[in-house]
Amino acid sequence: MRLPENPYLSYFAYGLFKPNELAFNKISKFVETEPKFLDKNNSSLWIRDGLPLIEQNTDGAVYGCCLKFREKECKDAYAAISKFISIGETSPYEWDVIDLKNEESEDPIEMNVLIGHELGKGSIKTGLPEWSAKEDPMFTKAMEKIKGKIKDFAEIRFDGPPLEWDRFFELEMAYLLLWVAIERYCSFAYGPLLNPKDKIKELAVSDSFQNALKKVLDQSERVKKIPKIYDSRFLEKRWLKADANKPIYSIEYYYRIRSNLVHRGKSEWVDGERIRLSLKELFEIFQIVLHKTLFN
Repeated sequence: MRLPENPYLSYFAYGLFKPNELAFNKISKFVETEPKFLDKNNSSLWIRDGLPLIEQNTDGAVYGCCLKFREKECKDAYAAISKFISIGETSPYEWDVIDLKNEESEDPIEMNVLIGHELGKGSIKTGLPEWSAKEDPMFTKAMEKIKGKIKDFAEIRFDGPPLEWDRFFELEMAYLLLWVAIERYCSFAYGPLLNPKDKIKELAVSDSFQNALKKVLDQSERVKKIPKIYDSRFLEKRWLKADANKPIYSIEYYYRIRSNLVHRGKSEWVDGERIRLSLKELFEIFQIVLHKTLFN
């Protein structure tokens, strides 16, 4: 982990680590005083894969807040930040120092900040002064789109052949879009460079997911003996239905259905029923998680 050159400076948070954002709980225990919200002038906000990145020495201003850590825990706080965003060659961020005007005096104060690494590659300049995950289209517009697909195509069971291909494909598309939203959430909450399996396991062990899983599955229309999921490469391995008491097992079940859709797709009528039920369940679970952790 690479810490900033001077870990005893305050931290300017403008993205994932702002109060009320998904990663703030990683450092909240180290914060000594109430955060002070302020603008960083001569800066611009960029986006790469949904992540906010700041550029210095440009026209514009970026809204963020000053976080002052307890002196004895400064290094721990910055270690938590560096670990989360995986500072290094592949990280979208790097450490820098900015000067901000102190409200209590005319002298500017220095703060550590995460600036964008190689902004010219895969990044878009937003022209906006502020970023929040609450306004991410994957958590707003995409969720509304998925909700509409469920209403239109997921209320009736697949009873057998001939398969209703149009309805089947609509549910496939909605399920994959739902997983795009979930994986973005996991990047914001658990770290952008974690591998996908580690991200979803972090989600599975969270209180918000476990509580939502129990609530949704207790009310699910899922039959007790839904056909097992097989990996066509290793037929001796199988994944059973989701279980309210086994969150890691359940998230792997939902993810396996997502993977099966991507790898060659499916064609039997039982897959239509798996997708229909899994889409309804996982959408409700994720919606509860969002409202508990982001839109609370």
